[in-house]
Parts: sequence; structure tokens; C-alpha cells
Amino acid sequence: MMESGTQQQEEQQGLAEQWANDPLMQDEYLSWQISAFQHEQEHDMGQTFSSMSESKYIKKEDLNQDTGNLVTIIGYNRVNVAQGEDELPDYKMTVTFKEFPKPLVLNATNRALLQRTFGDDTDMTIGKSIVIYVDENVSYAGKIIGGIRMRAPKQKAKPTLADRAMAHARPPERDPGDDMNDDIPF
Repeated sequence: MMESGTQQQEEQQGLAEQWANDPLMQDEYLSWQISAFQHEQEHDMGQTFSSMSESKYIKKEDLNQDTGNLVTIIGYNRVNVAQGEDELPDYKMTVTFKEFPKPLVLNATNRALLQRTFGDDTDMTIGKSIVIYVDENVSYAGKIIGGIRMRAPKQKAKPTLADRAMAHARPPERDPGDDMNDDIPF
């Protein structure tokens, strides 16, 4: 006959109290507590399946889902992204950012966006900032799966001709002794 969850918890609590109070069992009790704590840490509730798989590369779940991430480019590498030892090598370019410990695999679209933003020379991009963000409309193999895209950081609007004219305009000169003569009708 199976014990109910509550009865089983009560028995475990009773054993824990006995072990905690018995000097010969204290080491065993501490070991059990540590094991229980580690089990809780390993089985963290509220995780998503996509966050459970560790990746060597930045994935969309690593990014700020609302605003994206402003990142600084620090380098490029050519890496083998083949996942199994028995797979043929699959070399891709990656970009590394100061703000992330893992690189991002560059797909053709993101390579084109970097080239359009900074020019063709990758050396000229080092130290430059770019925003990486989640685009839910990215498709792969005919399915919309979402993915990572890049864009230039938003810049302040350039001043218009009127703004520049106002910046150089001087206020009308006034006679300092004329402060009390405002000619305000009552």
C-alpha cells in the first residue's frame, strides 16, 4: 500500500528531527540536507524547456525579450558548429560581444545587416555597438520560429534647419533700466 504524500512528508520530518538531535547522525543529517538542497536547485520550477538546453552560442532566450541588448563587438571567429562527433564539420562565422560570454552564430541576414551598418571590413566593426534582439517573425525551413536579428542603435534625431537657426538666434536686446516699464494693459 502506498503512503500518502502528507504521511510520507511527516515521516521524513520525524527522521530529520531525530538525526538532527543525535550526535552520531549529525553528519548523515547534514549530508541529507545538502543533497535535498541540491535536488531543489537542479529541479527548479518555472523553467522552460528551451532554457534547459545549454548552448555554446547565444540563443534568443538569452536576450532581453522586450528591448533587446545593446552589445559591443569584440571579435569574429570561424567555428565548427556540427553537433555530433560523427557529423561532418559545419563551419560558420561567429561574432563575440563584450556583454556575453558566448558568441552568436552569424547567419546570412545578420552578416548582411552588419555589412550594411558598418561596411565590408570586419576590423572596422571592433568596438562598435549594435542591438541584438528577438524577432518573432524569423522563419526556418518554412516555419516561423523566431530568432535573433541585429540593428544599429537608435540615434537622436539630427537637428532640423529651424532647430539650428534657433540655436544661433539671439534674444532681443533690452535696456537694463527698462525692467519696470512692461506696458501691460489692465
